[in-house]
Amino acid sequence: NRTVATARLRIDRPESAYFFNPRTLLRIDLLFDFPIGAATLCDHATRSRIGGHVFAIASVQDLLTLKRIASAARSFAGDAQDIAFLESRLNQGSS
Repeated sequence: NRTVATARLRIDRPESAYFFNPRTLLRIDLLFDFPIGAATLCDHATRSRIGGHVFAIASVQDLLTLKRIASAARSFAGDAQDIAFLESRLNQGSS
């Protein structure tokens, strides 16, 4: 429910949130100016049109920085794989 979600965001003031589509298994993470400022992420981002909406997608370098920070703070099994993938993208020259 959109109203409840809006109220929870205002009350809880989380550092991040995500949306998950179980049909496509697509997860979109939203960061609220932490730990890299939103303006910095936006400056480095690539813009892509998906389903009629324009999304700013964080750069590979920024994603790698965020993933390393997240990995240091938790122990998710997929973090090491994500870091290796992002590092390989950087080595291939992706930004």
